Amino acid sequence: MAHQLIFGTHIHAVGSPAMGTAEQMAELATQPAYFKVRRKSAQPKALAPMKLQRYAVDYTVMAHQLLAASGGAVPSLEVAAAAYDSDGQMLNAIVNNATPEASNAATTQPQKAYRIQQEFDVPLTAASIRVAVRDTNTNRIGAMEIKLPLAPENESAAVPEVRN
Repeated sequence: MAHQLIFGTHIHAVGSPAMGTAEQMAELATQPAYFKVRRKSAQPKALAPMKLQRYAVDYTVMAHQLLAASGGAVPSLEVAAAAYDSDGQMLNAIVNNATPEASNAATTQPQKAYRIQQEFDVPLTAASIRVAVRDTNTNRIGAMEIKLPLAPENESAAVPEVRN
């Protein structure tokens, strides 16, 4: 997709799919895929509960590409994740700003990488998740798409076994 800014990402399911709560369904109803055409005087109907899977998206952006491009300015990042169905319709999305604290930026040890995490709820009908990182100082963007469903993570491979 977009390759002006190189980053790594790890997406994994958090828990098992579950029926959405009233709060989750109200938030999901604000997404374009669930807009309903109605008269101004009509009360919007609540979105019927559906199964949702919560995903965590971990981003890693190497600091050297941010600092070199912005002339050493404190990095200011924007991260976004969006879930799409097989027809390309957006089902849910989240965007967050991520700016390091001034105290962290002023340390004597230069930062090697910036790590950011997002979590969001995705309907089980989603076919892919698109993620993006934008350096707001330079407007450079990196993006990629991950097909769903994700392969189950092997917990034994993720945590090395320790033997005495």
